[in-house]
Amino acid sequence: DIYAVYSKSIAKEDIHVYSIDEVFMDVTNYLNLYRNKDGKPFSPRELAIKMVKDVYTTTGITATAGIGTNLYLAKIALDITAKHSPDFIGILDEDSYKKLLWQHKPLTDFWRVGKGIAKRLADIGVFTMEDIAKTPEDKLYNMFGVDAELLIDHAWGRESTTMADIKNYK
Repeated sequence: DIYAVYSKSIAKEDIHVYSIDEVFMDVTNYLNLYRNKDGKPFSPRELAIKMVKDVYTTTGITATAGIGTNLYLAKIALDITAKHSPDFIGILDEDSYKKLLWQHKPLTDFWRVGKGIAKRLADIGVFTMEDIAKTPEDKLYNMFGVDAELLIDHAWGRESTTMADIKNYK
């Protein structure tokens, strides 16, 4: 039912079902389709508010939204900041991520940082995303191998995978 609500505003090609209760959407090309009361194109927040309200009206379920300049930041905005926002919408770009979340603890609140990774990092005195970003990369590669690349990118708020990459994956 919730997916049907999203499908009223966004084409299925621009939605990726991530789990039973989460989707990723690339709404970039939809913002100009919707207009606010001043006749201006919707901002990402305005479109999210529209869909969150529609989900509630249709299903009675309160939805949350994470808006980001990449998939990782959208996920972190959903997981960490939206829960503390009065409208249940979190927004992050690379700068706000560093400002708001570089010192956030525990590291296990971040996508793809489990207890094992957090413990290995704590063993070398690394407790925050800022700590990861400032740790010599060779040290992280020695500890985590190729998986260090994702950890480093995420520490800086970077994510190279796009919705097009997901849709084109075979």
